[in-house]
Amino acid sequence: MLAFTPTPVLPGDASAAALAAEAWRQAWKPPRVRLLLLAESHMATSAAELACRLRLPAGLDWPGPEGFVRHIYCPAYGEPGLVPDLPVANAGTGQFWRLFAAIEGNPRRPAPPSRTLPRASRPKPPCCTG
Repeated sequence: MLAFTPTPVLPGDASAAALAAEAWRQAWKPPRVRLLLLAESHMATSAAELACRLRLPAGLDWPGPEGFVRHIYCPAYGEPGLVPDLPVANAGTGQFWRLFAAIEGNPRRPAPPSRTLPRASRPKPPCCTG
């Protein structure tokens, strides 16, 4: 008979990143879910990044945690101005913005530009090339 030794599903910082993303997901979840959109999003967030606090504009009463996580539910993901202490670039995930624009009925609207790249270096979304 083989012995089974369970191992953690997520190593190291990944478990903390998954919990941080879940906290943001719960914060934004409405009382009644009418539409569920399934989309993959990585959560590769280091311990140093998880320790960074969001700096939201004054007067915003947003729900949820104060910490950063590289996930679409975190309002600072892709918004460098909201988490200026982040040790590495924070470009976000443009494909989610294109997906949301398509759901809204405007599939040609490009993703918001990355604030971490010089204008000439920003890649053009597929909808705006050729």
